[in-house]
Amino acid sequence: MITYTTYINWLTQAYKYYFLDDAEMSDSEWDYWSRQFYANRGELLKESFPIIHRDEFTGASLFWLRKDEYPKEVLDKINGEQ
Repeated sequence: MITYTTYINWLTQAYKYYFLDDAEMSDSEWDYWSRQFYANRGELLKESFPIIHRDEFTGASLFWLRKDEYPKEVLDKINGEQ
C-alpha cells in the first residue's frame, strides 16, 4: 500500500544513497517502490507527492533531484539520524 510515510521513507533512502553513501534499503526494494509510485502516480495527489509528478521521474533513478529539492520531512529525518 502506498502511503505518504512510504513516500518519505523512499525519498530518505534516495537521499542517503546519493549524498551520504549510506542507504539501508536494498536496490531491489527501492526499485520496487519507484515503479509502484510511477505506476500509481495518477491516483496520488500532486500536492502530497510532488516529486513523482515531475517530468524527470520515469519510475527509476532520482539522480536528477538536487539536495535542496527533497521535502523538509526527509531532511529532518536525515538530520535527526546524524
